[in-house]
Amino acid sequence: MYVRTGNLDDALVVLFQLPMRDVASWNSLIEGYIQLGLSYQAIHMFELMQLDGCTPDSVSYITMVKACSSIQDLKQGASYHLLIVKAGLDSDLYVCCTLVDMYMKCGKLDDGRKVFNNMSRHDNILWGSLIAGYIEQGRSHEALNFLEQLQREGHLSLSTMISLLIACSNIQSVEQGQRLHSLAVKYMYDDDLYFCNILIKLYTESGLLEDAQKVFDEMSKRDVVTWTELISGYIEHGHYETALLHYEQMQQESIRPNHVTFCYLLRSCTENRKLDKGIFIHSHVIECGLELNISVCNSLLNMYSICGSMEDALHLFNRLQAPDVVSWSILIRCCSQHGLIGEAFKVFEEMCLSGIELDEATYVCILQICSQRLGLEQVKDVHNLIIDEGLESNLSIGNTLVDVYAKIGNFEDAQSVFDRLSHRDVVTWNALIAAHSAHAHHQKALLLFETMQQEGVEPNEVTFVSIFKSCSDMSALSKGKKIHSLFLKKGLQLDAFSCSALIDMYMSCGSLEDAQAIFECSPVQQIAPWNALLAGYAQHNQYQLALECFEELCHGGMQPNDITHMSFLSCCSHAGQIDCGVRHFKHMRDVGINITIEHCNLVVGLLSHAALFDEAEDMLECLQFPANIVGWTSFLAACRKHGNVESGRRCFNVLSLLDKLEKTDTCYYSLMASIYKKAGMWDNAESMDDLRKSTNLWKKPAKSYIEVNDTIHEFTVADSEHDRINDISAKLKSLSLIMREDGYTPYLDSEFNHSEKLAIAFGLISQPAGTTIRVVKNLRVCDDCHDAAKAISKLELREIIIKDSYHVHRFRHGSCSCKDFR
Repeated sequence: MYVRTGNLDDALVVLFQLPMRDVASWNSLIEGYIQLGLSYQAIHMFELMQLDGCTPDSVSYITMVKACSSIQDLKQGASYHLLIVKAGLDSDLYVCCTLVDMYMKCGKLDDGRKVFNNMSRHDNILWGSLIAGYIEQGRSHEALNFLEQLQREGHLSLSTMISLLIACSNIQSVEQGQRLHSLAVKYMYDDDLYFCNILIKLYTESGLLEDAQKVFDEMSKRDVVTWTELISGYIEHGHYETALLHYEQMQQESIRPNHVTFCYLLRSCTENRKLDKGIFIHSHVIECGLELNISVCNSLLNMYSICGSMEDALHLFNRLQAPDVVSWSILIRCCSQHGLIGEAFKVFEEMCLSGIELDEATYVCILQICSQRLGLEQVKDVHNLIIDEGLESNLSIGNTLVDVYAKIGNFEDAQSVFDRLSHRDVVTWNALIAAHSAHAHHQKALLLFETMQQEGVEPNEVTFVSIFKSCSDMSALSKGKKIHSLFLKKGLQLDAFSCSALIDMYMSCGSLEDAQAIFECSPVQQIAPWNALLAGYAQHNQYQLALECFEELCHGGMQPNDITHMSFLSCCSHAGQIDCGVRHFKHMRDVGINITIEHCNLVVGLLSHAALFDEAEDMLECLQFPANIVGWTSFLAACRKHGNVESGRRCFNVLSLLDKLEKTDTCYYSLMASIYKKAGMWDNAESMDDLRKSTNLWKKPAKSYIEVNDTIHEFTVADSEHDRINDISAKLKSLSLIMREDGYTPYLDSEFNHSEKLAIAFGLISQPAGTTIRVVKNLRVCDDCHDAAKAISKLELREIIIKDSYHVHRFRHGSCSCKDFR
């Protein structure tokens, strides 16, 4: 009585007051200690029992082996095993069942199997202990291997079948599950509630929803677990409406949902963006009294956040009595999704002050938010918190820090975090490589790519996408082809992203044939490769090919997206196809396609480059988009091309006002100065240059790249650092004389010192006669360099390809593929 009521001290007093203490009395007391989780004290009592002269029986040993099993004391358990053998109890079925269980729980499966094999006969309990042990130790495959022997010995009980079905579920062995299902029908276990619930779980996780539904329909009794397993299965596979219909049927059968059911239902509303359904489920949560359940509350918060109802999310959060780290993280993300980056950081600060222990996911989330719009100061603040918590070495957090620092251009801190990481995986390397590639540090990106492999980290598809971009931006065809070959050698998947990156690379290097070949291998029904091909045709001024591509895309059942329309409009703009471009733009508007500022800017470029300045200016002034610096700059570039001084002045004034709102570089000053120079208004041009210098605005330095013998060479204006600068200068002087004799007149009083001319000259003296020269410039090729490249291609009998920020120019026999429509 005292043991059962937990009064072990009183039980012990009674025991020692007995004139004679037998094994049953001791066993009762020892079992009491074990039932209360006091296994070490139970072991001590067992020792006192022996000192008291009482000989243990089978029940004593069963009790003590259970104690060792609960605390996983293998050494003590093995010593009891020896005593059991000495007492001749090793053939006792119940004693052996306990030994098998103890060895299994302690991870000694071979020892447990040895005890099992030494038994002359086995029963359902012994089999259950053995199979449960294999499953608990993560060896479900081996547990399932016992099925044949179980059938032979006739010990395929319901409990054993349930254990084996759990093993099937653990390893997603649907074939074995179906076999067990058939055996359950044979032995008439197929109506057991627990068995059927596990079977439904296995079928839904394997995507066999029809089989799961059939099991469900044939059940004579269903509980909340049954309904939840079926509903969650439909949700996992995207059948949201079916899941909600089953929920309605569940209510009709008066089955009360639990917190797990609601979490799945709210996830369905979240992924399906069904706010009205979510509100409906919320009302049922309140009816069931689960509004204070933190898991359900977090699911509600997530639903309101993702479905766009920030007001409801805030209202719910403020009602939470004890929001956990997940609740705070959802609110932070909610603010971020609504563009409230500053508010998201304030919520993070409140979270820190609330005393909530931040987890890895929270730090990763806030760092990603900081990289969107907040500055270095906020990133540093978060980084300091991470250091204080000793989490900088956490791989996920470290990777995010590297990524964020690199994205905002702070490569010094990114490299510092990178160097301090004790372990670096492919994600770490990808973060640094991608950022260097995005910031045009292409040489560094390629160097990191090589170092990564030297350190034994295998690049993945994401790595190669960044490297293909770097090769693209440097027009490094030879290096790009070698890296493409490495990609294939590693057996990586040519998906939509890698295909697009390869198409872009080959297009940028001037190799339309290679780009088209890659496109033919691209995944079907993926829009990204089509967009890359269209963008490439636009760069190369291949209007007819672009038109055919766009028509094929539409007729093939593909749905063009924003980028598709941008690429096609860009091609119309480059080719001067005004009617087609305007007609396409009107079609976009008529069919309800979302018109973005980028689409409008392309039409402005199309109109203004065709000298339709009034129409282009009217469009710019009527647009509802604020601070459209790109559109007005495109308009100003067209004014330079056509020598339209008056329109250029008006445009310059608009850009000056916009620049006060959104700081930009000095390109529009340079464009206006060029307009004046072209019109012979030298005083105005000089004043414009002086004004540019007085503003202290940043001027993006012009750079050109050329690949020679697998090495990328970089040139700047009036470069004097290159090893062969004397040979390059001599070649340019020689070319200048010949070109002037051939009728070439410099557009300005140029000294042949522009970066693209230096790169071309280096290519001429470094590469065999007749080979194509490929140059990349980070800005637009100026008029003078464009004319010079045409002249050089004619005199040197070379194809020269220059990729600038707008076009890929192919110079042959004194003409350019852009047809001077720039």
